[in-house]
Amino acid sequence: MPDVVASVIVPTYNRPDALRCVLDGLLAQDRRDFECIIADDGSGPETAALVDSYRPRFESAGITRMHHVWHPDEGFRLAAIRNRASEQARAPWVIFLDGDCVPRRSFIRGHASCAKVQRLTRGSRVLMTRQLTEDALAERVSPHDLSLQSLLRLRQQGQINHVAPFLGGVFDSLRSVWSFARLLRWRSVRPCNMALHRSCLERLGGFDERFIGWGLEDSEFFVRAQNAGLRLFRAPASTTVMHLWHREGSPSFLPRSQELLAASVKQRLSRTEHGMQRPSRSP
Repeated sequence: MPDVVASVIVPTYNRPDALRCVLDGLLAQDRRDFECIIADDGSGPETAALVDSYRPRFESAGITRMHHVWHPDEGFRLAAIRNRASEQARAPWVIFLDGDCVPRRSFIRGHASCAKVQRLTRGSRVLMTRQLTEDALAERVSPHDLSLQSLLRLRQQGQINHVAPFLGGVFDSLRSVWSFARLLRWRSVRPCNMALHRSCLERLGGFDERFIGWGLEDSEFFVRAQNAGLRLFRAPASTTVMHLWHREGSPSFLPRSQELLAASVKQRLSRTEHGMQRPSRSP
């Protein structure tokens, strides 16, 4: 098997149109030494068919591997399916990218440029409006291929909420200083765009699978990461993703999730025993 620098884990659930936009962005990457693992939280056959249709395209593009990990639909089990996918990772670095967050061409290169053991790298996201999302899903616009000029125009039109996360150069240097000053805390990190060394992920135990339903499984993960001594780092602008619009999830499970998060904070936990079941594969 060719050398692979990163395993990109993309969770999804019954949104093949959004997943298509994400896969188009990965297919256009200017680095090809990565694998894509779809973490499928029980989607129907349309998602499997989409993945199957993209697999030969990834192979033709020279991308190392495309793999589909699925478990039955038993409710919102994002933590569990992220773990199942992580157990299949073959690369030394794991990048988590949500199935509604579209990467631009330099996404893999940007994360690779700042990859260090004992570092958890946080990339930015820019929110798209419902109208712009509909245009992307209808293939009237390609979010992964927008120029800075186009992004500035979209910002003026109110179609995206920020443009600053796309600005590199001196702005990346300022972000690095901000991170070094330890102003970046776990509350600011989202797993829709983050990376860490596979050994660190395994040491943390992955995500706590007691989190069922929408919300806070990511916050609890980052609490453990900081307790384990991982330094949170702001990734360069090249890793910024375009977040497709969607409705918020149901908060019905939040009270239980808040209890689990509070326990991890209070006990200063650095590892969960309710996470990954076995170490991920070696390359």
